[in-house]
Amino acid sequence: MAITPVPRSVIWLMILICGFVAGNIYYTQPLLALLSVDLNLAPSAAGLLTTITLTSYVLGLILITPLGDVLEKKQILRWLLIFETLSLAGCAASTNFVQLQMACALVGAMAVSAQILIPAVAELSPEKDRAQNLGWILSACLIGILGSRVIAGWLAQHFSWRISFAAASFTMFLLTLLLERFLPPISPPTQAQPQSWSSYRQLLLTLLLLTRNSKGLRQIALVGALTYAAFAVLWSSLSFELRSPPLNAGPDIAGAFGFLGIAGALASQLGGKALAHTAATRLMWFFTSLMVIAYLAMGFFQGTWWSLVVGVLLLDAGAQGFSVCNQNEIYKRYADARTRRNTIYKIYYFGGGALGASLSPAVWQVWGWSGVCVLGGLFLFFASLAQMQVMRHNRKSSLQAQIRSSS
Repeated sequence: MAITPVPRSVIWLMILICGFVAGNIYYTQPLLALLSVDLNLAPSAAGLLTTITLTSYVLGLILITPLGDVLEKKQILRWLLIFETLSLAGCAASTNFVQLQMACALVGAMAVSAQILIPAVAELSPEKDRAQNLGWILSACLIGILGSRVIAGWLAQHFSWRISFAAASFTMFLLTLLLERFLPPISPPTQAQPQSWSSYRQLLLTLLLLTRNSKGLRQIALVGALTYAAFAVLWSSLSFELRSPPLNAGPDIAGAFGFLGIAGALASQLGGKALAHTAATRLMWFFTSLMVIAYLAMGFFQGTWWSLVVGVLLLDAGAQGFSVCNQNEIYKRYADARTRRNTIYKIYYFGGGALGASLSPAVWQVWGWSGVCVLGGLFLFFASLAQMQVMRHNRKSSLQAQIRSSS
């Protein structure tokens, strides 16, 4: 079924919504130390908020995102944004830790609307603008992630952490109204509509089958998961470290470190361009080295501002650049079911982030910043071992292809 392209203003509205939704997942990160004090929580308990949000996002990827292929997208987006608005309001109104956990879980699950908006932008864009619009919406996601940390930290420092969530809820409310007013219906392919729910179940089954039958995909996804876990380790404990002597900084400074994530955005662009004339494996080892250097600098020179600035710069650049190169391996290796394979990759990816986010505050509570740096280094060590497995698999596949072609 042909879809009529919409005005460019509608595309930009979708891009804007996607950026804000992506940022909602990371709102708690600069607030963890403040939440720990205000709710009388141990750092390990406060860190569960980030873990719960990311884990719920993974569940949303599995259970909600496939609906975008079998149901009308505007209807799905409407309800996801309504519940996202209510969930953020629930965070602001929470009176105890249990309520806040439940609200954060809903925030994470509803945030998968970003993964429905991205293909929707592709469908509604004129063919000549499609690649450019996709580039903009992916950039908006990254900007949203960076901006959410800055805004949440500033609002919490000058008002309260509840105001941070309330402001996010009000923003989502306004964006929901705009989406309802201007976004046209986006139906799935005609043949998918009569059997919507059977098609949905089949999509879930194919995710399981693709995961089981694609050893190479599992290896690539595992590398991505371990690398993102190493990245999440830093951000899940940074606010605790900044609040401690000798730094004694508040959530506004923790959020301001999000500005350094611009290096990650630049690394993503440079990594994508470098792939055209440089071997992906060589680039991935380079970006991994940046992350290792980051943890070495922060570990050996802890308690200094310069080590944290350099560490965040290198870690962000390394993680984002590595992710671009690693995901490219999926597109290069597999020509079929790329959307579902990418979903599988994201499930692993954010699952790794949830693991890193859950362990980091607990490690900081017992062993301090040195333990956090060691934990990040361990994740990178295991990611390197997994990357070696991917390289061996690639060499074996290449050799088998040569044998088949010669015979």
